[in-house]
Amino acid sequence: MKTLFCLLSLLTAIPVLAQNSFSPMPLAIDGSTGRYSTTGVVHIDSMPGDMMMEAAFKWLSEVKFVNSLGSKGIITDEAFMKKISVNQYFMSSPVTFNSKVRFVLYLEFKDGRFRYRFTEFSYIGARKREFEEVETDDDKLLVGKFLLESNSYIKEFTSQFVSFLENYKPDDSW
Repeated sequence: MKTLFCLLSLLTAIPVLAQNSFSPMPLAIDGSTGRYSTTGVVHIDSMPGDMMMEAAFKWLSEVKFVNSLGSKGIITDEAFMKKISVNQYFMSSPVTFNSKVRFVLYLEFKDGRFRYRFTEFSYIGARKREFEEVETDDDKLLVGKFLLESNSYIKEFTSQFVSFLENYKPDDSW
């Protein structure tokens, strides 16, 4: 019986050990800012912070947001501090009227890891509305749906981003 238990424990642990396991926390109100946000740290072993930042900028500007007018919102003026901020949006589903959901993403890099923070969520309805400022029950219901879609977007975004970083090879051919 002990052998069977050990074998089952080992088999369930192998997939977790075989991948960079992370799962973004769902958006929640940040007690210090009063804004919906989520923050996480992802480890990319043996990758220097400078290379990670270079790869991040390349992915954000040349892959993820290449066809977006919002790609102009990628700011690296804190490059010496290994920080990138991104003002961006995604289009919501037809259930939420194909609205533009805006957010700000902050990325910070250190050797072997990076930290992300998604915050400042808003949507464009009759006017731009912050997720936190809704008052009517209908608007609260809509924001609840936006939160679900935003959480899905963040999960997909971080998964794609980590995959790109883990496979990144700098181009030194120039």
